Amino acid sequence: MEPLLMTLALLAIVSYLLKIGFWSWKWQLAMAAVAAAVVFLLTPQVTELSRDALSQMTSARPVLLNLAVLAVAESALMMAWCFTGRRLFYCYPGLLALGAFSYFQAQLLFRQPGIDFSLAAWLSALGVALLSVGGSRLLGWALGPRPFRQELLFIVNLLIVLLCVVLTGF
Repeated sequence: MEPLLMTLALLAIVSYLLKIGFWSWKWQLAMAAVAAAVVFLLTPQVTELSRDALSQMTSARPVLLNLAVLAVAESALMMAWCFTGRRLFYCYPGLLALGAFSYFQAQLLFRQPGIDFSLAAWLSALGVALLSVGGSRLLGWALGPRPFRQELLFIVNLLIVLLCVVLTGF
């Protein structure tokens, strides 16, 4: 179950990076600041969880069903923007990635026992900010023209929907 959740979290982050790659530089910086602040502020809640508690929470059927519904709804918004290009959907960055960042932060804390939590909070926030701006810019540069990136965003969100179907089948 954990590899499936990690794959879903990675796809949510890639979708987020692809989507904010269409934004201007200043809006990317603003979103990076928001994402870093969310990760920084969620660190106390993440540090309260034990590895077993997180494992039990993410394997509970109602939690998985709720996660699948949220992921499919977000993917539907992203795919609708790929087809329509409307301004309303343009402003939505993909907030599920913020939860994915926190999930990876929890995994990092479990793999690094004895790390100072305030240092982990600052490093996680810095890493998310750098990934948000640098990753979106790098994907924009590497993938080239806008239509190709929109098509890839559609495909990534389609994979998220298919993964959610698999996730709810367990």
